[in-house]
Amino acid sequence: MNALPGTIDPGGLTTLPRNILYASYVSPFPANSGERIRAVNLISALRSLGYRVQALVGNFDRVDLSAFDRDGVTFREIAFAWPRLRQATHIYFRPDHNFLRQVIALHEATPFDAILLDYGFMGAQIAPLSKLGIPVLLGTHNLESALTGQTSRRSFAGELAIRLRQFVEAAP
Repeated sequence: MNALPGTIDPGGLTTLPRNILYASYVSPFPANSGERIRAVNLISALRSLGYRVQALVGNFDRVDLSAFDRDGVTFREIAFAWPRLRQATHIYFRPDHNFLRQVIALHEATPFDAILLDYGFMGAQIAPLSKLGIPVLLGTHNLESALTGQTSRRSFAGELAIRLRQFVEAAP
């Protein structure tokens, strides 16, 4: 990667910087739990790949998100966050119009090349964001637990998967 914010293609030509939106209800700061550390690391990985990152994140600890801005990474508070999600289950099934307006405004100011929605509940936002004409990716976390929990208990493999899951979840 070169010193300027951008990338070098295989032919040696410098391309313009790519912009990506990372959106999650997770409040990454302070980075004192697994999901928070994961969010910080995903954002850092996107930056290390040459993307300029707009990070819409939860902020239920009420930290100064701008204090964590750095070259190529800008943090903003997402229009909805985890504490409110517990009372607003509709977010799992219907697009959130405040969030969509927030993303569209950011996209109009600096167009995104892709959007990464982190955590499964954000899936309801995919269809309306796809209308922007850019790739929308959904990252999930601990999805394997949900999948093995849906396995038929009548099969040997299903029984083994469930027992393994129960053992892992019960471990200290």
